[in-house]
Amino acid sequence: MHTKFLAWCTERGISTPLTLLGSPQDPSYRYLAAPADSALAPGSTIVRAPLDACLIDDSLEGLAERVAREKSLGTTSEYAPYLDILPELDSPSVKAMPRFWAAERLGSVTDGGQLEARMREDERPRVDPWLVQ
Repeated sequence: MHTKFLAWCTERGISTPLTLLGSPQDPSYRYLAAPADSALAPGSTIVRAPLDACLIDDSLEGLAERVAREKSLGTTSEYAPYLDILPELDSPSVKAMPRFWAAERLGSVTDGGQLEARMREDERPRVDPWLVQ
């Protein structure tokens, strides 16, 4: 599956000095990592992707609808190789994210409220800073 995705990236002009790796504990979990023998300088470009290689929309809702539509197209979607590497919502790696924890588990975190504050920040509606309210 990685090979198909990496070939798709090359065809679309997406490049990175990073290596795509997977987790032995959760086959659906993939991540990019710098090879051990490389040193990335601060400010280095880690991913270059032409805009026409990206799924974009003007709103989060529109983007969600676009992703859902592309997923519904299955293998006929031009984004299928990318969508195929995304983890499923019921995968262990996704379930491990605090956003999906039960309230009791969230309540047991003793980090001075940092996790809760970050989750609240992530849930804030995106507001145009130039919008007069």
